[in-house]
Amino acid sequence: MKVYKDCCCLKKQFKSSIMRGTGEAYLLMKHHGEVDFTREIKYAALSACAYDPQCEGDRSNYLFQLICQSIQKGKIIDAILDKLEIEKSDTWVLEQLFQLAALFAKNGNETAKKAVYKRLHKNIIAGSEWCGERAVITLDGLQGLKYIAESKGKLLQNNPDAWEDGSIVNFFQSEYPSIDVYGEIKKAAENNPFVKSYADAIQENKKLRMKKKGDQSAFDYKFVSENIRMNRCSVPESRFKEISIADIKKLADDFLIETDRLKQEKYLRIFAKVPFPYDYEYILNLSKSKYRN
Repeated sequence: MKVYKDCCCLKKQFKSSIMRGTGEAYLLMKHHGEVDFTREIKYAALSACAYDPQCEGDRSNYLFQLICQSIQKGKIIDAILDKLEIEKSDTWVLEQLFQLAALFAKNGNETAKKAVYKRLHKNIIAGSEWCGERAVITLDGLQGLKYIAESKGKLLQNNPDAWEDGSIVNFFQSEYPSIDVYGEIKKAAENNPFVKSYADAIQENKKLRMKKKGDQSAFDYKFVSENIRMNRCSVPESRFKEISIADIKKLADDFLIETDRLKQEKYLRIFAKVPFPYDYEYILNLSKSKYRN
């Protein structure tokens, strides 16, 4: 009875750890090899346990280490590949399944590699066409990217309203900086109409982005001050790279004499993104005080 109780406690402890993504789960497996944690590992592998997967990223490497230590490794892998084939509702679960399958494939599992390619761009979850693309690049590098380009090109030809931003190409370039990835895609497009459709779509999207950027108002003291005065929505953080040091100083001067609480908060959001040019004591004192309009 005591042994059963101890086993239940260990499994409960293990489940808590694996749900949080901590290393305790690995240590429990290492020191309690007699306990079968298959059920808990399967649950975590087939679910998105992260509180915010977009911020945390997927847990495939973490789960892979645990799966490799499991006494029923094969059973867990089979469950993952089965779920990869049918998952159709959760983007983050699907991406985790792709990443796990890629890790199994890199470890010599040919069935897992076939499963990745079989599911890529099939039964697509709306807005998640990108799922599985990084897994393919993990497996086959440049050849994998060309396969993605061809596959995406077919989708584009079948759906004239579809668009492509080329984010996976940019990801590949960041992973392989020594390769002229756009040059490689251009060469592949010469003899492949589907890759050409993909390359053309990327180029068209790039032109639209450049035009949109050209149509934007100058991001300067006047623009930001007007936004604050009119209580407009916040500005994307990326645009703060455009503002000059002189304009930042002007905004800081306005902030020091501003008395309206809501406008003070808008200035504070600005100086959370760019350095405040004066002593931070004023901001610290303001944060401690009770605002009054």
